[in-house]
Amino acid sequence: MTIYISIAFGFIIGWATHVYYNSYRNYRVLVTTLDEIEQIQRKKIKNLIPLCYIDKSDDMYYLYNKETSKFYCQASTYSELATKLYDIGVSIACIKHQKETLWFVDGRVEESYIENT
Repeated sequence: MTIYISIAFGFIIGWATHVYYNSYRNYRVLVTTLDEIEQIQRKKIKNLIPLCYIDKSDDMYYLYNKETSKFYCQASTYSELATKLYDIGVSIACIKHQKETLWFVDGRVEESYIENT
């Protein structure tokens, strides 16, 4: 009789361990998949909305990509920069100049504000 109880107890422990292991494995697969999706989305956003900065020399503004240091264009006003950036195929960009943050959207300067720092 005790052998049957031992076998039943062993079967229950083995089944419970199997269930917990599968739950853990499924959780790890889900977390890994979600991390990969998040990384892909961040990469797409970086490609679609470049972060830029402006250098000013004399009366000219020079626009560069912050991450790649790629030169985009130069102009004497923010509006001209926005138009030229749109002409080269970048429809949305976030631009940082000193304490000012600008958004260039479809060739226009949409929004700007001064950060409190």
